[in-house]
Amino acid sequence: MYLRHVLNGGAGSPEDLTYFLPRLFELWRLYLPTGSVLDDCFFQKLFSDGFFHQRLALDHREACVRFVDRTFLELIDGLPALDAPWSEGARSIAFAWPAIWYTRGQLGPMKDLWDHWWGLRTTGRARAAAQFASCLVLLQESNPFFPAWTPERGGGPPRLESNSLGFQEGWLLENVEEFRKRVTISSLVGLIRRCGQALASPGESAMVQTLAERLESLPEVAWSNLSELDSSISAAPKWLIVR
Repeated sequence: MYLRHVLNGGAGSPEDLTYFLPRLFELWRLYLPTGSVLDDCFFQKLFSDGFFHQRLALDHREACVRFVDRTFLELIDGLPALDAPWSEGARSIAFAWPAIWYTRGQLGPMKDLWDHWWGLRTTGRARAAAQFASCLVLLQESNPFFPAWTPERGGGPPRLESNSLGFQEGWLLENVEEFRKRVTISSLVGLIRRCGQALASPGESAMVQTLAERLESLPEVAWSNLSELDSSISAAPKWLIVR
């Protein structure tokens, strides 16, 4: 109850939040597969009044970043085949990782995370990378890499931009620069090709091949989506400001 009180803006000091931070991260991770109300308040509290970057000690911030990285990679490692029926667990993963990825750009340097993810050492990482590319290459209404939208359950591909768990735009400058080096039309071509090599099932290979063909025939869609995403991550990070 006290944790909920602190998160919801009660009389909890920065010292309280620092003390409970390891437990809060553990709870966030525990409930992540099924969706958690913690997403609605934990990261907002983390970014409020410059707490994370200006009030939390460097070693604590680095420990948080390592925890989020491990959680992200373990989450996408569990992605099932993209051409299989979408279970509830698979739906949760597909919609959770893009928000964690965007939020991660606000926490600390991302180079190591990019290396681990785009190294494609597991089929899950290759599937998440293919999903990432699909959000940039395909039109929102014609993306088969995510559960289809229905009136009852929602769905459809997420928008990569403005998808922070803390409901804030903008990344750390070094992560914006890293993104611009990593994510280009040329790098997407290479990433899609490597995803196709990592995903051996005929159904997934066909999906990735279609993605490659679409990028070749309609590169302007990827240019437009990349531009929107770049504008979002390069927005002035208001969450760095102490009020």
